[in-house]
Amino acid sequence: MAARTGRPVAELIRHAMTEYLDRERRGRSSVLELPAHDSGELREPWTRSEVLDEMRER
Repeated sequence: MAARTGRPVAELIRHAMTEYLDRERRGRSSVLELPAHDSGELREPWTRSEVLDEMRER
C-alpha cells in the first residue's frame, strides 16, 4: 500500500492506529453516563483520591 500510494509505511501505520483507537473510544461510554445505583448512604465520606484508587483496583 505504501508503494502504491507513495506514502511512508510509518504514516500508514499511524493513520491505521488513529482510526482503530477512535473506533474503540466511540464504542465505550463514559462513566458519567452510567445510571446511578442506590446503595444507601456512605458510611464515611471518601476523598477524591480514595475514589480513584477504588476505581483503579476494579
